[in-house]
Amino acid sequence: TRNFYFIFDGSGSMSESLTRQCTGDRRFGSRLEGAKWAVERFLPLMPRDVNLGLWIFDTDGNRERVPLGPDNHGAFLTEVRKIRAGGNTPLTE
Repeated sequence: TRNFYFIFDGSGSMSESLTRQCTGDRRFGSRLEGAKWAVERFLPLMPRDVNLGLWIFDTDGNRERVPLGPDNHGAFLTEVRKIRAGGNTPLTE
């Protein structure tokens, strides 16, 4: 079984709009909107037999939201949709 563990940046900077260095063929009100859109498009392409896990840092804190495990695509997407930008980027922790 393959494991895919995602760390999602929901820090305050994700509420900012896209810059000239970060553009694409779609327009989003914020970086966070674009990131959520990408996850919603990517997740259906993930094989159902992989283990997914999700760590998020956002306004609600820095913690695991979906433990690594099988058949949790729905829980994964639910947690991504709940992300609200805020807080710092705690990558040094």
